[in-house]
Amino acid sequence: MKDMTCSNSTNTDDNDYVNSKLDIKSYGTITFSQNYSNTASFIRIPCDACPIKTKELFIEQKYNKCPPLIISVMGSTKEGYMRSKLFQIFREALLKIAKTTDIWIVSAGMNSRVTRFFGEIARTNPDPSRPIYLVGVASWGCISDVEQLDVQGTNVIYTKLHSNIKGETPPEPNHTHFIFIDDETKHNHANAIKFRSQFERAILGENFSLESMTNKSDSTPIVIIVIEGCADAIKKVYKSVVHDKIPVIFVEGTSGCCDLFAKCYRLYNGRKSKTELFDQTKDNSLSVENDEELKNKIREALQIVNHELAETSCTNAPDHEIDYFELIYECVTTRNKYLNFIDFKVHSLISDDINLAILQALIKVTSCEKNIEEKRKQLYLAYEWKQIDIIKNSIMKNERDWKLIDLNDLFEKALIENQVNFIQLFLDHDFSINDLFHNTNKLVDLYKNEFNDPLKSVYTEIIQPLIGNVSQLDEDDDLPKNSFTILSNNEIDINKELFLWSVLTGRQELALLFWTRGRNKICTAFIAILIYKNKTRTERNIKYEAWIDKFEHLAVQILERFYLTNPYKCKQAIVRAIPEYDNVTWLQLAVVAESKLFIAQQGVQDVLHDIWYGRIDRRVSHSLIIFSSFMLPYSGFLTYCEELIEDSNKYNEPDSSPYHIPRLKTTIDKMCNESDTTCSRLIGDDFNVVHEKSGIKQYIENVSIFLHAPYVKYLYNLYSHVIFLLLFSYVLLCDYFPLYEYQSNYGPSMTELILILWVFTLLCEEIRQIRAKKIHSMYGKLQSYFTILWNKLDTVAIILFFITCILRFLPISGCFNIARTILAIDLSIWYIRTLDIFSAVKRLGPKLVMIGEMVHDLTFFMLMLTVFVLAFGVPTYSLLNDVQNFSWHMPRRIINLAYWQIFELQIVEDIEKNYELNGYIMFFLLIAYITVASVLLINLLIAMFSNTFDRLHMDTDCIWKFQQYSLVCYQLKRPLFPPPFIIISHIWRIIIYVFSHTFKTKWFYMKYIKQKNQAKFKINVNKLLTKQLEEIEDALGNEVYFISLKANGKQIEYSNDFNEERVYSPQEIVLTKIKTLENQVLSVQNQQSNMFRYLECLMYGMKKIGGDDIEMPQLHQDDFELICK
Repeated sequence: MKDMTCSNSTNTDDNDYVNSKLDIKSYGTITFSQNYSNTASFIRIPCDACPIKTKELFIEQKYNKCPPLIISVMGSTKEGYMRSKLFQIFREALLKIAKTTDIWIVSAGMNSRVTRFFGEIARTNPDPSRPIYLVGVASWGCISDVEQLDVQGTNVIYTKLHSNIKGETPPEPNHTHFIFIDDETKHNHANAIKFRSQFERAILGENFSLESMTNKSDSTPIVIIVIEGCADAIKKVYKSVVHDKIPVIFVEGTSGCCDLFAKCYRLYNGRKSKTELFDQTKDNSLSVENDEELKNKIREALQIVNHELAETSCTNAPDHEIDYFELIYECVTTRNKYLNFIDFKVHSLISDDINLAILQALIKVTSCEKNIEEKRKQLYLAYEWKQIDIIKNSIMKNERDWKLIDLNDLFEKALIENQVNFIQLFLDHDFSINDLFHNTNKLVDLYKNEFNDPLKSVYTEIIQPLIGNVSQLDEDDDLPKNSFTILSNNEIDINKELFLWSVLTGRQELALLFWTRGRNKICTAFIAILIYKNKTRTERNIKYEAWIDKFEHLAVQILERFYLTNPYKCKQAIVRAIPEYDNVTWLQLAVVAESKLFIAQQGVQDVLHDIWYGRIDRRVSHSLIIFSSFMLPYSGFLTYCEELIEDSNKYNEPDSSPYHIPRLKTTIDKMCNESDTTCSRLIGDDFNVVHEKSGIKQYIENVSIFLHAPYVKYLYNLYSHVIFLLLFSYVLLCDYFPLYEYQSNYGPSMTELILILWVFTLLCEEIRQIRAKKIHSMYGKLQSYFTILWNKLDTVAIILFFITCILRFLPISGCFNIARTILAIDLSIWYIRTLDIFSAVKRLGPKLVMIGEMVHDLTFFMLMLTVFVLAFGVPTYSLLNDVQNFSWHMPRRIINLAYWQIFELQIVEDIEKNYELNGYIMFFLLIAYITVASVLLINLLIAMFSNTFDRLHMDTDCIWKFQQYSLVCYQLKRPLFPPPFIIISHIWRIIIYVFSHTFKTKWFYMKYIKQKNQAKFKINVNKLLTKQLEEIEDALGNEVYFISLKANGKQIEYSNDFNEERVYSPQEIVLTKIKTLENQVLSVQNQQSNMFRYLECLMYGMKKIGGDDIEMPQLHQDDFELICK
């Protein structure tokens, strides 16, 4: 422990310095037998020693600064209170303060109840890096066995636990420092109490200030806490409050002087407020008379007996002449704001009440100061103690204060310390973060504080790997950039930058705060999801999964409400290119983030369905489309929608809607400006059908539109694949002969050559898909390509096929047999590949998802089954057969023996008829094996499948809808013709590329751009529409966020009063309900009274009209009052 005196110093100059300054009679350290871990420093000085020099010794000589806060405790109380509720409350409160503020506690130093109570608090401090220093100021003549402390710089082992001598007490063993006052008397505390007051006044300085709590200063704020208290406490409080202007906190309900001060304080304030309210005169004599009357009434209420109260003094000669009421009354009347109270009788008293009382005591003393600097100190202190209510209700009462005080440093501190409530409070009062971060160096410093790396390395090593290839989704995007949405190089979106910083540093609540303040909420939510998902893979922290669900839920809720509000504009927003995020769209980010729930929403599914059907009218039935795919001439007579892709020169027109998805057209866009509701209805009813035109040109155009629809491409690829499988099966079964025997003179058959050409076109298509990946490196393209299972199967199937081609042309009999075997395996892979094509069928797609998960379960099941198969098969085979030479057929015989026993398809007669020892062993092995494999494992497999089914039953539709995006994207990007005619498309694409890039032909270049953009799910909208979409998104985002907070039981406003955590007693609840009921009854009575008056007036009016024929009922006043009651 640090020695704040020079007690351990061996330097002679230091010793001389101490003696010359304070005339120290003895000094050293004390080690108590009750607490060997604590070594307390002490000095013994005369009673006339200079308090200022003592302060310099304790503070300036060792630390060169004052402690931020000193708490002086005094009084006494019952032991039962100390060990129960009050101990826990004060302990929690002081430990909370110690976490943020270095505090000293000044006490009497003796092993009395209150002092021992605070000593226990310091001893149980769990954080040794934030110690609580206890300084005891005690009388030398009141210490037990004080003679052993008469040393010069040595350590004393103090073993005295109790004292039988009246007036003597051992020091409290948990203190860190002692100041012993030697007045050369015995059993007299008067001079020690006097010096303690002088010492506290010296620490306080000339004026009470909070400077040392925020910066270095010569003065230190002091707060006195009184528990119970005797006559000495009243005199100490009087001197501290009236003369030294030190705030005092009384623990009301502990009796003693605390209750006297509390009662006087409440009576005076209550009577004084009533007097001021009803006093209408300006007579000064009458005012004095009222003050005297008030004073006498309070004196009678307190019933203080001076001589009885004087006897509670711990001094040898109590002063019976002191009027203690006058001392209390003068404190209440002249220093009212220096008195503070904590009601210990309240059942729900908590540690925050103690902290709040200390902070309020400090702030009330300086609240009258109009100095802005003083308010800033109060603000910093309230922040350090995390008392946001104090800031709003006591410090920053006026909006003018928020404008005058410089809050930049405090806002940065709150950012780094993740204090969301304070940041929210600052922002609610229009704190300008743009002014704070106008210089990008501030943002750079934020990143440096967290990552200790240059900003460029933070981006390349952290941000870019976390968000993956989002910025490369459209690296050569030819959509025109809207200049109005792109910030200049000198402007940055501070909310977006702080949101990204909060996400990267794991400050979730802070990220949500800046998310609500920023634009493009769905886009930023997916950015956060991408970062959190990558963090989950690296750090494996479950909290990231909860944060991912939170942002996904917010994005989904915004989309749902957007779609219900305006389906048409919702579709626009889903595929709108966002320049602030490198022209990505909601749809692209949702796919990259694997947000299945977002993709499964109705708005996104409508967009995908529109893309899927191309320009074919959705009212055209599936059967008619399938029929038109066989009878292609009929497709020219189907109904179609308007142009899907607008020219680029229309992108910035005010009312254009340049969609390349169905039913998104300029005519409806114009109608939307008039009526969004009508527009939404037209979208749903598909009224946007092109009027039929006569002429061969329109007919040919309709056929071309039909062929370019992704759904039609899918149908033709399905037909092509079926024909391919039939051709493959026919070749393998009927037309696949060795060249060296039957057809050595003729070569391969025509069907086989067609099959080879067909597979070659499939190979070209797979190469095109790899080349089309929007990734720079070839390694990245291949890695992305092979993440899809079906691409792996395609690669394996094509490789196996060409291996068979090579082996097939070798004139060796063994090679042909191997080729035919491989070809058979290859054919099975192509049949399995058909499942991917059937995934587009809504009834089959979700089932395929379940099958995939069940296959995954089956993989682990087969590992377990293999263990039991070998455990039975190998021993049984060895007992059935003699020793044999090894051959590769042996494993098959072993598996054949064991595996089919599970399904009771094989019964070994040798086991049944063998009654030898080995026969019995095989018999018992078979019983155990069948029990485990056939009963236990098979039922386990069924249970695993059932569990998988139950787990995926609710999610399969969502998963399948997510996979539909890949299917739509795949078919949209596929060439027009199916295999094997797809080779024509490949040749045409090569011609376009060569002539557009090599020969720079404009016509081919335009074809290249059109071909490149036709597969993109995005539009670039004008300034007006962008503003509308972002306003809707922002409004819905804030609404969804606030609703989610309410659902989680959180409060949006942080204006909770100080008693928010209180648990009210049943009596208080009943009284509140009774008052509410009384108010309601009174309101009903008033309404009844008004109604009777109205009826009375109505009757008089009717009497005037009808004359004396109308009789008026006689209603007495008592009856009227009875009715009203």
